[in-house]
Amino acid sequence: MTTPSPDSGPSAQHRKAEARRRIRARLRGLPPQAFLDAGIAVARHLRPLFESLARERPGATVGLFASLPREIRTGPISETLQAVGLHRALPTWHTGELVFHRLGPEEAIGDLPPDSLGIPTPTEDHPVVPLAELALILVPGLAFDREGYRLGQGGGFYDRALAPGQGESPQRSSDPLLRTIGIALDPQRVRQVVREAWDQPVDALCTPESGLVLRPRG
Repeated sequence: MTTPSPDSGPSAQHRKAEARRRIRARLRGLPPQAFLDAGIAVARHLRPLFESLARERPGATVGLFASLPREIRTGPISETLQAVGLHRALPTWHTGELVFHRLGPEEAIGDLPPDSLGIPTPTEDHPVVPLAELALILVPGLAFDREGYRLGQGGGFYDRALAPGQGESPQRSSDPLLRTIGIALDPQRVRQVVREAWDQPVDALCTPESGLVLRPRG
């Protein structure tokens, strides 16, 4: 399979902006319950992986995120991580870079104070977890394609954090090819997202209907 060359310049930015508008309109058409149902289904799909990781690396930490209003609910995923004995870390980006902070074992995402957008966010009292210490990172996105490329909200935080050499870990999960997992609703799957040179693909995508699917290699 031939991978398309990255786009660049104003044309790519315009196409990304148009794609964001289309996907956001698609998500606005879904009932609120769909986002919670999706979170429950994805948590169920991911549980075997989490259980395997907990056996292999007891007390490992998984990078998670708190949901935007029209985004898959991550509460069920967080609860599953707690149930199998894994630690959770959530990001902040006040410095312009993605920084993960570990939550307490009994702390729920909803216990965190909201930021200016109303998103539950760790505070400076939560210990920082270096990227290299995260066994898995669950990645949000507006859209994902089958090659693992994602359309984000436009800040570029995850692309910078996941760039080669950033937070590489010699010991990942039970699958050495699996460290980053995009999680989304099935309507967020697209044939191809607009790609720029700095865009970083995820290793796998997990949706309610398709389950966990590794991106093609080679």
